[in-house]
Amino acid sequence: MKISTFATDLDLEENGVWVDIGDGGMLLVGRLGNPRHQAAIRRISKPHKALIRNKTINEELSDELLLRAMAEAILLDWKGIEDDKGKAIKYSKDAAYDLLRDLRDFRNLVTELANEQVTFRREEQLQEGNV
Repeated sequence: MKISTFATDLDLEENGVWVDIGDGGMLLVGRLGNPRHQAAIRRISKPHKALIRNKTINEELSDELLLRAMAEAILLDWKGIEDDKGKAIKYSKDAAYDLLRDLRDFRNLVTELANEQVTFRREEQLQEGNV
């Protein structure tokens, strides 16, 4: 096995890759743990540092902080996302947060895409036409 199999593109990890999720929906997804994501987690968590350090943060607040960081630095944009009446949902960080919070399977999909190495391999994305 060639070690280059594990190489990813750091620019794609931070700035995202367009991923076709079917039915005309496209997501611009950055990699979990990329520098922008880490910075967002630090900034968003800062007001709650004592709770985190003392391990007294409740699960609800912890989830909110993680989802806000995802909405800011992982789910970067979308195309073709509609509500149930067929009306386009305009991308914003707040809209991304709402969908990630309210739709567990959507959140799981974004997390899976953001965690898959192949999503961020430039060679793969060039072949797919996503870069």
